[in-house]
Amino acid sequence: MAVLIWPSDLPPFVLRDGYAETLDDGRKKIETDSGFDFLRLESPGFEQVAASIYVPQERVPRFKRFWKVETKKGTRPFVVSDQLLDGKMILDASGEPILIDDAPLLVVAKWLARFAPDQAPRIEPHGVRFQISMQLEILPLG
Repeated sequence: MAVLIWPSDLPPFVLRDGYAETLDDGRKKIETDSGFDFLRLESPGFEQVAASIYVPQERVPRFKRFWKVETKKGTRPFVVSDQLLDGKMILDASGEPILIDDAPLLVVAKWLARFAPDQAPRIEPHGVRFQISMQLEILPLG
């Protein structure tokens, strides 16, 4: 089965306002009879990302199709741009962009993500556009 790609006709980057990352936490607390509780790494955990995009009304059905049909209501993972790194310029030690043929060298960074299982995406009107808010889980690679 091929891995899905975030649709090119939806915004590739989310809004900065409302964006939040929660680092992965696979710790498990083990209570003791006395003293401090122990913490043990139980599973790798997933980073959680709260994200939103604005789309015009005519793009809402496209997102719904991606959610309902392509990801089968969020059960299939997909590749999406790393929201902090993808497309950023690579700088040299002095802070200047590294150029190739007079064009800056850019980072290509992607996430393997899925919609978080505890919350379906939410669509709300905002003026003439619609805000689609979603919780993503960033899956570990390798």
